[in-house]
Amino acid sequence: MAVRHSISEYNTAGQIGGVSISLDQTSNVFMFEHEGTRDVAYRHHPTRWSDSHCGVEFVRSFGSNDQAEKKFCRRMKMKKSVTL
Repeated sequence: MAVRHSISEYNTAGQIGGVSISLDQTSNVFMFEHEGTRDVAYRHHPTRWSDSHCGVEFVRSFGSNDQAEKKFCRRMKMKKSVTL
């Protein structure tokens, strides 16, 4: 069983957790605010199971804020699993 999430679901969950995520219109890449700088929100990390897998980089902005991290996790957990 696996869960497939869309970019909009990740963005919404991150924003609920307090992360500022936006699409950079020039580069067409999602960015997030972290320690006063902007960084790429998703990085391509292919695995042997998925060539399109992306790492969710913006979780670094949670740092030691457990409450924000839990909000993000709860939101992502709400989606039902699907059999691949």
